[in-house]
Amino acid sequence: MLEPSALNKGDIIAIDRAYINYEKLETLTLRGVLYVTKIKRNLKHSVMEDCMYQTTEGFMKVRIQHVAFSKVLKGGETQTHHARIITYADSQKHKLVSLLTNDMESDSNEIIEIYRNAGR
Repeated sequence: MLEPSALNKGDIIAIDRAYINYEKLETLTLRGVLYVTKIKRNLKHSVMEDCMYQTTEGFMKVRIQHVAFSKVLKGGETQTHHARIITYADSQKHKLVSLLTNDMESDSNEIIEIYRNAGR
């Protein structure tokens, strides 16, 4: 399913968080395929921009980070992948959920809904 050649520009996929391959994610991005996945906690990245939105009571509503992942490839070349991490408070599970996406434009609520509806 994750063969980039089988996916077309404008396709949106939700990926299991066990699958993090920078090269594949960058290939999907270059093809115009949008992805959303739950982020691994130990994923190393550089934060380029960080913004948190709060409720009127002062609780975190959503946090949006623009990040970059870098990996040195076998030939010594460095591949960089840019993405967003969207963290929100899941009120049903009473925990924070962090999603990784290459969709740099859509509203964070749209990204959250894509992930929530993926299992249905």
